[in-house]
Amino acid sequence: MLWYEQPKGPYLTESILGEYLKILFPEHEFIHNKVVPNSGIKNRPDYRNDDLMLIIEFDGNRHYQQLGVISTDRIKDMTYGMMGYKVVRIPYFVQFSTVMIKHYFNIDVEWEQTYPHGFIDKSAVLPCDFNDMGYDRYMSQVHLMPFELAESIQGSELDKTIALLSKEIALHQFEFDVTEHHPDSPSVKYIRRYVPWFRTNRQVVCVS
Repeated sequence: MLWYEQPKGPYLTESILGEYLKILFPEHEFIHNKVVPNSGIKNRPDYRNDDLMLIIEFDGNRHYQQLGVISTDRIKDMTYGMMGYKVVRIPYFVQFSTVMIKHYFNIDVEWEQTYPHGFIDKSAVLPCDFNDMGYDRYMSQVHLMPFELAESIQGSELDKTIALLSKEIALHQFEFDVTEHHPDSPSVKYIRRYVPWFRTNRQVVCVS
């Protein structure tokens, strides 16, 4: 599927996540957007269940772009962990599927996926626009994912990055050559981090 095609089905959001949790945990009610008592943290987790000792956070692009948000996330994870909670962070580029549910919740269930993993939405922020801490977080998360999930995410990242970069180059009549498309290749890593710099400097690009 091309990155600019809009698939049918709901793209995962914080509110949709809450509806899905009702299906996955029918016997457990999750507290939404409330301060955790005795935590000393004013920031409120997205969803919390004290019977399961489970906190679930939906991480939008701010959790990969803003240093303050990333630092706060680390403090929250450490504090909640010391209180006995398991913290599950679901990135905005991951969608609900059988594999995803097994990975994040260790629940075996057949789930009809309604939206592809990755940076499919036109407004989805790409990793090339993450700050360094955010990019490290992204890579750490992907490396822990099952192959099927990681492949979908990095494949969509690559497709969209190349499409955007090609568009910029075509617009300004520059050269563009990519001979290696493996997600972990040096050329692709270069492309990921190159887009913002390229838009500023407007120079010739030849990636091989």
